[in-house]
Amino acid sequence: MALVLATPAAKKDLGMTSTFLSNDAPRSHSSLSSLRARLPSKKNIRTDMKHSRNWRCEFCTKSARETVWMNASWMHLPEPRANSYVHHVCDAAIGPCADKLRAVDAEMARMSGLPPTGSLPPVPKPKGTKFPMSSSCAVCNNETSESRKSLKQCAKCQLTRYCSVECQRSDWPRHKACCKVVKEVKWIWN
Repeated sequence: MALVLATPAAKKDLGMTSTFLSNDAPRSHSSLSSLRARLPSKKNIRTDMKHSRNWRCEFCTKSARETVWMNASWMHLPEPRANSYVHHVCDAAIGPCADKLRAVDAEMARMSGLPPTGSLPPVPKPKGTKFPMSSSCAVCNNETSESRKSLKQCAKCQLTRYCSVECQRSDWPRHKACCKVVKEVKWIWN
């Protein structure tokens, strides 16, 4: 799966024509970078990306509850670009899916010549923490099947999903920064 986001900020800040969020982009990069690091914190796209689809764990197909981003840049290319590899997983800390995710991270690090991010100790989740399903509303995180069936995408950016107009209105102060940055969303399925 690849998601192409063309953003004015990326064009201006990085001299790029588009920003790719992809699991299958070229792996020969020279340094790690993050588009998010170049944007003010209120323009964090992670919430918007997580609640954009009914994501399943890429390793076991259970409902995804966590989204892990691995960022890489190709600034040495004639047309520089930054890629974010977006991994939707059921549990990024423990279990077989977490082990597979660490293997992906190690492989990316091996190809780039940089240390794997997974070599750092994981941030522990407080006991009993359960992240909301990716297929839930970005605001209230209602996980009932009825709510998930009626989710509507933001009409402007076509990325973030809400269960009601009220939830969308309450999220607008946070979401508008992301919504203004996203020029185009294009899903590419392999």
